Amino acid sequence: MFAYEQTLMNDIFIEVANCILQKKAGVLCLITSTCGSTPRKAGSRMIVWPDGSVTGSIGGGATEKEVIQISLGIIDTDSPLMLHFDLTPANGQECGGSLDIYLEPVGRVSRVLIFGAGHIGREVARLAKQFNFIPILIDNRPGFTSQKNLSEFECIEGEYSVIINNLQLGMHDYCLVCTHQHTFDIEVTAALAPYPLAFLGMIGSQRKIATAKQRFTTEFGLSEAQIASINMPVGLPFVAETPEEIALSIVGGLIDVRNKKKGLK
Repeated sequence: MFAYEQTLMNDIFIEVANCILQKKAGVLCLITSTCGSTPRKAGSRMIVWPDGSVTGSIGGGATEKEVIQISLGIIDTDSPLMLHFDLTPANGQECGGSLDIYLEPVGRVSRVLIFGAGHIGREVARLAKQFNFIPILIDNRPGFTSQKNLSEFECIEGEYSVIINNLQLGMHDYCLVCTHQHTFDIEVTAALAPYPLAFLGMIGSQRKIATAKQRFTTEFGLSEAQIASINMPVGLPFVAETPEEIALSIVGGLIDVRNKKKGLK
């Protein structure tokens, strides 16, 4: 291997590490195997960035262009992909060989937006952080999020409806609703339901959930599909009592959803 190729590969490793540390989205493209004549050999790497620019190369030409386009299509997912290319004249290529390329999204870390910075919300934030989520505590009580015991977390204070409109919510966001009032829980959950979230859960008893479902339909006009997508009562089904135990149930559910999105079983 030429010295400049080794330097380029090392730079790719540095870029991948920076991706993860800075939570910057990208797609790592790795040639895993080749057969016959190909522009680059196994081990060649490239990172595709959200704007379509790249670091490194897997050979250039039509194949690299196609890989870039496919990478942009999966950059917002958690799903890796394996591609096979036959570089034959029939496919518009002249090399004559073939290669396999592994694509893996890297760097993106999901947010857990916790509406309600009370006992349960704080415990969920602490535990979610340990499992590589980015917890954000949100509360509408003046001065509540400035408490000393919340200094390790990003906190947002204000009216829930205004905050929701400014969050730029998307498919990587996990939302938990556990405010200090049942009315706020229902209103916030109804406002979040139309967004294409990775997860939406509301804490509550069976009686509260029955009331919520009725209001979701009659007052907020949510569809049956939107209501069915809400995890309520939120959390994995085991007997939990303390805020720490309830948080364990909730974060376990978040991990379950995240791993299923990756295709794990």
